[in-house]
Amino acid sequence: MRKAFLFVLAVSFFFDLVAQVTPVASPEQWIEEGRAAMEEEDYFKAVDIYTRIIEAAQASKGDEITPESKYFEARYYRAVCYFYLDEWEYAISDLDLFITGIPTFPQAYILKSIIYQKQLRFNDQLASLNNALSFLQEEEWPRIYRLRAAAYLGLEKLDSALIDLKRGLSVEENAEGVALLGYIYYKKGDYDSAMFNYNKAIGLDFTFVATYQYAASYCLEQNQNDKAMTYITLGLLAEPETPELIFLKGVVFQEWGRTDEACSLFNRAFYAGIDDAGDYLSEYCYPIER
Repeated sequence: MRKAFLFVLAVSFFFDLVAQVTPVASPEQWIEEGRAAMEEEDYFKAVDIYTRIIEAAQASKGDEITPESKYFEARYYRAVCYFYLDEWEYAISDLDLFITGIPTFPQAYILKSIIYQKQLRFNDQLASLNNALSFLQEEEWPRIYRLRAAAYLGLEKLDSALIDLKRGLSVEENAEGVALLGYIYYKKGDYDSAMFNYNKAIGLDFTFVATYQYAASYCLEQNQNDKAMTYITLGLLAEPETPELIFLKGVVFQEWGRTDEACSLFNRAFYAGIDDAGDYLSEYCYPIER
């Protein structure tokens, strides 16, 4: 569950940054075609367009491979396409080559850091975020602090995570950051502070469903099933098909002895990608006769 939460935080931040990207070179027809394909979410088509640009520059024996050329811009945008296509290694390869020509473009390091987070390469993620800090304006630092806190959390460096997250939230509070703060307090065993921040995050943005998931999970650990169901119900009102909350609702029903309803929910959660639901199905719904 922690990995899913960290990824939600990271991806929501990356979508913000992509909208801010300024092209390295003035856009021409070929770059416009690629970007148009990206806007239509036709990433395969965009990759083909950018690949032709890159191959044409390489065929020029390097004459067109300069920091001002279309070659590096194509590398960056192709990496973004690979990101959306879940082709992590191809994206990192393009970003590394882009950085050799344009080493001061912070979004390249940020995108690398998000890919490293998906790969659970938290040390590499930290290194990329530190590089990004070197090339960002000071007003952008709090966002990097929030991402870096997530990386520290992945490494179980809770004190470092807490310091960075508080730095970021001191400038701008949002539901994602406050919910993450609650989770760090939970990991440190400060459950009152954890629940305080979960509730605060809900007040900041009731549609950020990860908060309900973590609050409900804690309540279940404390055998507070009624309270857990309150958070689950609120979360499902905000996003009715959230697999994690559907699974947790099944857990509460199982605790209440409503096995048929629980099994129906476990089945829905399992087919929505929640592996833990399979264990519950095996134990409570389709037990093996011994």
